[in-house]
This record gives sequence, C-alpha cells and structure tokens, in this order.
Amino acid sequence: MIHSACVSRRDSNAASPQPSARAGEIAAQQKLGHQYYQGSGVAQDYVLAAHWFQMAAAQGLAGAQFNLGLMYYHGRGLPLDYVQAAAWYQLAAEQGHTDAQINLASMYSHGEGVAQYDAEAARLCTLAADSGNVGAQFNIGLMYANGKGVGKDQVKAHMWLSIAIASGFKRAIEKRDYIALNMTNDEIQEAHRLALEWQVERL
Repeated sequence: MIHSACVSRRDSNAASPQPSARAGEIAAQQKLGHQYYQGSGVAQDYVLAAHWFQMAAAQGLAGAQFNLGLMYYHGRGLPLDYVQAAAWYQLAAEQGHTDAQINLASMYSHGEGVAQYDAEAARLCTLAADSGNVGAQFNIGLMYANGKGVGKDQVKAHMWLSIAIASGFKRAIEKRDYIALNMTNDEIQEAHRLALEWQVERL
C-alpha cells in the first residue's frame, strides 16, 4: 500500500517566519517547522521542526497534524510511536487531509498503532481517492482486486486503476492490465465507463 512520506508545507519564499511564529501565527509556525525539517535557510533540526509543528497542530492545522504523524511514525525529532502517529493522522484525516487518510489507511491495513481493520483502511482510501489522491486511487484499486476490506470486484479495481493511470500514476498500468486478463470485454467496457463518469463528475 502506498504511504505518503512528504511533509505538508506552505510557500517558503517570504521573509523569516520566526517573529510571526512566536506571536502565534499558525501559517508561520507551519512554515518554520518545515524550514527546520528541510534545513531550508536554517540548520536542519527535527526537534525544532516538531516543536513548531506541534504549535500549529494544537491550533488545528491539518497539515501540521499530518507532519507530526509522519515524525512520530518515522521517529524523527520525536520518539517512534505508532499510536501517536495514528492519533495525529486521525485528526488530520478528519479534516480531509488526503495524505493523512492514506497513511492512516496503511496503518489500519498493517495493524500499526491501531487494531488491524481492513474495512476502515478501505473507507479511508476511498475518501482520499474520491478527493483526487492518486496514491489512494491505486491503493483502493488493489484492495478491490484482492477483496481486502471490500468485496472483490474486478470492475471497480480496473476503474480505480484506470483513474490513477489517467492522473499520471504509471505503476498502475501493469496491475490494471493483469486484472483485465481475467475480465470479459463487457466488464472492461463497464470499468472504462465508470472511470470516465467519475472523471466527468469532477470537471
């Protein structure tokens, strides 16, 4: 299952955000956290990155909540703690942060920090896929192909993999073509119809 490993960021072209961050400005706190995480204009420091992400996350910023989840998951600047990672991903996922949704889905799929629960993994992947997250589109396609967390459905698997391919996710081509070997022409046409319908609805 695809797992997002990049921190959420804000534009970093403006002047130093430190004064605004110290004054409690949420966007500046997120930006400063990102600068420390990447070592952009400052010495890289995961501990300080975590501090500023915590400040922004405490004010409800989904991107900062996701970043904390990522740092707990990998043990960067914070102790490696899957329970805390899942908790922060959950907060961001509830606000519609699609990378948090797919990372939390991965944790449910593997039972990391949460009870293993394929149906919840599929639900989260579907939310992110419907919002246009290409990694989630690939993941839910595979879940339908394997009947993991959802009923096995080759038409829906083909549909989601086709959507991922149309979004530029070339890794899905081989998977979709393999699935198609065991589908009828009518099933393939139905999958193409559903994929096109999904795309048109989001124009």
